[in-house]
Amino acid sequence: LFVPNLYMPGAILDVVCSFAYSLILLRMASVDKQYQTAGYCMLISSAIRLMATSTSENASKIVLLISIATSFVLFIGQYNEMTAHDTLMIETDFNLSEKWTFLRKCYMISFLAYCLSLMLLMILPTVGAVITVISSLAMTVVSAIKIYFLYRSWKAFEALT
Repeated sequence: LFVPNLYMPGAILDVVCSFAYSLILLRMASVDKQYQTAGYCMLISSAIRLMATSTSENASKIVLLISIATSFVLFIGQYNEMTAHDTLMIETDFNLSEKWTFLRKCYMISFLAYCLSLMLLMILPTVGAVITVISSLAMTVVSAIKIYFLYRSWKAFEALT
């Protein structure tokens, strides 16, 4: 169900949350420099998405190019963030560190499958659409598991104090 009146507030909320998360990652840069890279990537993608939400509806090709650029910037940010979590957890909870590594690989595979599906949409629309849905669901599952692993990581560090 698409509710047009809620699109703009949702897009703005998404940008505000991404901006806040990028600031958190930048504050964590003192622990691991990969958080700094992740923070800057999130900051850049927030700025790009803010520009995309303010772009007129007639500029759909520009918005498509902006979306592609944002996806790759976000990919780099996510990769660096998960690598930093993995690195921090090695000494604290090795099993959780291994899970971060596995999650990072799952994210990479689902992102690459998503990119492939976008190309397949032009050649084989049905196959491309199916792979798009599957890879989008996979990235959503990875995001949910990431939140759970962040909670587990926090608990592991809390146990040390």
